[in-house]
Amino acid sequence: MLSFHLPLPFGRLAGVGFVSLVAVFCTCPQAAHSQDLTIRTLSAGQSKKVCQLTGERDWSTGAPNSAQTQQSGLTGTDLGYPVEHNGQLALFFGDTRSTGENPLRNEIGPPDDAVGWITSRMPPTVERCTDLRLNTERADSSRLVFPTITTAGRTNPASLPIKHGLFNVPSGGVSSDGSLYAFFWTDHCKEEKSCPESETLNSVGRGVLARSSDRGVTFVDAVPMPRGFVYTTAANAVRSLETNISGDRRLGIFVFGVPTYRASGPYLAYAPPGQMGDPSAWAFFVGLRPDGKPSWTSYEVWQRGQGGQWKPPGHPELLSASDADQCVGEHSVTWNHALDVWLLLYNCGPPSSAKIVARIAATPWGPWSGPKIILDAERDGSWCKLLFRHGDGACLGRTDDWKESKESQNGTFYAPFVIERFTTPEPSTLPSMREATIHWLVSTWNPYQVVVMQTRLRVHAVPIGVGSGGASEVDTRGRTP
Repeated sequence: MLSFHLPLPFGRLAGVGFVSLVAVFCTCPQAAHSQDLTIRTLSAGQSKKVCQLTGERDWSTGAPNSAQTQQSGLTGTDLGYPVEHNGQLALFFGDTRSTGENPLRNEIGPPDDAVGWITSRMPPTVERCTDLRLNTERADSSRLVFPTITTAGRTNPASLPIKHGLFNVPSGGVSSDGSLYAFFWTDHCKEEKSCPESETLNSVGRGVLARSSDRGVTFVDAVPMPRGFVYTTAANAVRSLETNISGDRRLGIFVFGVPTYRASGPYLAYAPPGQMGDPSAWAFFVGLRPDGKPSWTSYEVWQRGQGGQWKPPGHPELLSASDADQCVGEHSVTWNHALDVWLLLYNCGPPSSAKIVARIAATPWGPWSGPKIILDAERDGSWCKLLFRHGDGACLGRTDDWKESKESQNGTFYAPFVIERFTTPEPSTLPSMREATIHWLVSTWNPYQVVVMQTRLRVHAVPIGVGSGGASEVDTRGRTP
């Protein structure tokens, strides 16, 4: 076993079996009045492909996929952000290739995302991936229904509140108060070389929040996301009843967003119960106090920022300011009950060498551990097994999903999203050690599909001391305590 102590530079971690990261977390339970300093070590086994979630046939074996998404009109897609909603699992897919698609589509439209649903709670297998079903016009239809934001009396795509076309996608979502919420990344250019960099179409884009009451077919009540929350996800804290968060904070929602896609680190906001659709009622994390408690501020103060060009108040970055950590785009944050930690997954690095990274923390505001690479195409031998690579003899006979592109497109890993309902606790050898197998989605670009992966994780927690302090509190009125 290899062991690394923070701070850890981002880089390739070689080795077989479990690889460890060590971090010190401040655990502040609601009923306690002291800080419990705990060393928690994150280890990971080799990540393995379970099955291909989308497409008609498995790209590497040619075997039929159990979901048979092509029968619903979907031939290729990416993302698939999972949201637990009313006992089922919604998946928000990104730009979707479908039968009979419009060859003239661009950033503006027509809409081309997709929503699917999973009911099974049995972990996926090679033989039975999932029972994924996509939103279609009818149950027996092969015509996909693409989710769109609508307003009363406006159904023309040209008049929709946001752009739903290429490279304008749902980045995440959450369930709250009976509604299915989605974060949309919009006003983003397909190609930076020809991007006008205008207010309505630029290389950064903007975030929009909207809700659905019809299983993700249409979304209404769209509101702009706060500054800095351009590519956004969320975690419903009501599902984390044993986390190190005071009782009333377990009923709200934690919102994570990055200001610049794949070129920055995440910020954190807290939506009180019943306020998910109103960002002006949220509290915004602005840094840790010396005693380890989080500091929060109001929407008004956050939007005002500091300086002439907007900068967030305080020190809200959840990760370090080093260039190696400023790479978060697609990401997921989940409370892992089996491991007793918050788990962050994201892709980092240029497409030619992108890696999937994991971090853990005792609370959403951290401190977060150093990066642990759980999937690396070079290290893990993924070329021509999971990813297409031009000029690689091992890929002969494999389908090139971008053969019509003007430029050669190799595969890459991105959009790692944990499906918490499939997490499986594993036996451990020590009372202080927790182990679990997580199941997560990853997009592969070429092939243009979504794959289910599994990784066995181990967290070893050892208390090392007790100091003074108090329970962490969030001021729901938005003031900085």
